[in-house]
Amino acid sequence: MMSHFLTETTFRRGLASYLNYYAYNSATQDDLWQFLTAAAHQDGTLTSDLTVKVIMDTWTLQMGYPLITVTRSDDGTSATVTQERFLLIPRENTTARQQEAPYRWWVPLSYTSANNSDFSNTIPSEWMKDSEEHKALTSLPASDQWVIFNLQETGYYRVNYDSNNWALITDQLKTDHEAI
Repeated sequence: MMSHFLTETTFRRGLASYLNYYAYNSATQDDLWQFLTAAAHQDGTLTSDLTVKVIMDTWTLQMGYPLITVTRSDDGTSATVTQERFLLIPRENTTARQQEAPYRWWVPLSYTSANNSDFSNTIPSEWMKDSEEHKALTSLPASDQWVIFNLQETGYYRVNYDSNNWALITDQLKTDHEAI
């Protein structure tokens, strides 16, 4: 996941610097985050106010992973994206339990659509912050065009869509499965 949001070049450069610096010594995950952040800031992959530690601590210091739900507006040009902890078998009173200790992640959101289908660009076009339970996205295609998130499954999260988008994806798979 990191090599996709940092880009492969930035990730390898940061990792090489980290390994050279800590060769034959002990290190912590924060040491790795520091070197990856330096490489990302140098390349402009991350803004100067964002660090790999801020992003990755949400993934390494809490259990589970998110379920991202994409609910598009009636005209389809915008969507509300929500995150919650994924549970294979949701328990009763999960909502109350989540309010006591909410699980939130920094989620790299990459997506494509029927009218601009590009599954190769896995660099996030948006970030969902760990402080956001909901995020509004704009500039999506009309409601008759499917949208697919988490391109090439490069993020460690599951995605669910509203029923209309699922129907559009299903129709596309029936018509020409190679388009997806």
